[in-house]
Formats: sequence, structure tokens, C-alpha cells
Amino acid sequence: MQCVRSRLGASKSLVLACVIAISAAGCGSDDKGGTAATGGSAAGNGGTGGAAGTGGTGGTGGDAGTGGTGGTGGDAGTGGTGGTGATCCPDGASWDAADGELPSAACAPWELVATNTGAPVLSAGHVTLTTANGENLAYRQRAPQLLLADHVQLRFRMRAVSSVSGAAHRTGAGVAFAFGPNRDKNTLYIGNGEIFLLSEENTKADSEAVATSDAMHDYVIDVDRTAGTVAVSYDGTPTLSGMLFTTSSDTTTDYILWGDISSVGHGSSEWASFAHDAHVYCGN
Repeated sequence: MQCVRSRLGASKSLVLACVIAISAAGCGSDDKGGTAATGGSAAGNGGTGGAAGTGGTGGTGGDAGTGGTGGTGGDAGTGGTGGTGATCCPDGASWDAADGELPSAACAPWELVATNTGAPVLSAGHVTLTTANGENLAYRQRAPQLLLADHVQLRFRMRAVSSVSGAAHRTGAGVAFAFGPNRDKNTLYIGNGEIFLLSEENTKADSEAVATSDAMHDYVIDVDRTAGTVAVSYDGTPTLSGMLFTTSSDTTTDYILWGDISSVGHGSSEWASFAHDAHVYCGN
């Protein structure tokens, strides 16, 4: 037989009209046609039509939502996490005042260490650090930022404008460093017309008379951690040499510190640039 469905507008009830074929044999060709001839049974078969709700199994097509699992492809964003592993400083750290930024904004950034009420002043291609007695104003990088090789080189350009000190082994400007588990260290102090290293914590080693306040000068400190030696050049000329030493009271290591680093010495210094070859990761 052939069945036709129609809806009544207001009640939305279904009316199932069955048209009986001319030949009973034609109905029999439908599944169990003879049974279908029983009108009530046919209606029941209509309930089977409810099985068309199995068409709701088409909702299994919603499994295509599993295709949404394809959104897992968004995990490729995790590849972006790989970007976190990238460094913004390829082979070391450098700062140059000519770039128009304070050391704290450099690649990699330097941490400001200050016990005074003043602040670094960026102007005319350099940063000026000025302190009074008992004050510190300096920049530092330290572990875990520093990744140190057996040889470390520090390079900087500065002018020691003025220096006042209450002790012969301190000045108003300097560069201090300590490396490794033994906290092997030394400091280059830059005063009025002289520079010197230390032989131990509070002992001044040999000094060299050089111009320090007339203009900017270039300094290079080469540290050989294996040999335990320190060499200093001034405007390209080898000038000082010394040794690394340890101080039993030290509790910190792997740091580089420059500026007014002593509470005994104070003054004013101008820094144009500072760089080193210890690799530093950005954001760490």
C-alpha cells in the first residue's frame, strides 16, 4: 500500500491515510503485506514509524561533534609554548644608553639595587648614578639568569665624575662579580684618577693611575674561572691583573653588579654601556 502523512495546523496531530492498492498482491509485496491489510495492524506499524526516531540516531551524526575533537588541533597552540623557550638575547646581555632606555629595560634586564632616595637619570647618551654617604645605587644580574662558562668577559664604558671614600679599598663606582659554587669573586673599583682590584674582601691590590673623570673610557674585565685570574684593560690597553678570591661570610654567588656598590664610598658616575657574554634568558 502507499501511505500519505499530513498535519492539522492547530492540533499538530498526525493523520495517516492509507490508500489500498488495486491488487492485494501489490500490498503483499510490502513486508508481510497480508498482515498489513489489517487496518489496526497498519496503524501499529505506523507506531513503528515512530522508530523513525531512530533517525534521531542521526544525532549520532552529532558524533561529528567528535570532529570538534579536531579542535584538539588547537593544541598546536602548545607549539606557541615553545616560543616561551626562546631567548631574546642570543649570546649574552648588553645595554646601551644610546638606545634610549634604562638598564632595567635592556636585553636582558638589569635589576636596580637602591638604598637611596634618588634614581638613575637617563640623559645625553648615558645613565647617571649619584649617591650620598652610606647609599648604594647600582644594577645587578644574578642567578638563575646567568649561565656561566669557564671564561666570562665584562665590557663597559663609563666616566667616574666624582668619588669620595672613607676607606682606601673602596670608591664611589665599581664593578663586582662572584661566580660558581665557591663564590669566587673580585671587584674593579674606579676612583679619582685610579683603578684597582682587590686581593681579598677589604684589601686593595695594586692600582693604576689613569684618567677616569675627564671623559668616557672603555673597560674590559676578563675572568678565567679555571685559572682563577682576572685581567683588566683600559681603553684597549692591558692595565691590571689579579686573582679571584673567596670570602667565608658570603652567601650569594653568580652575580654581576655595577654602579655605586659600596656603602663606604659614594659620588657620581656616568655609564654609557654595559655588556657581558654570560647567556641570560628573557623573563627569568
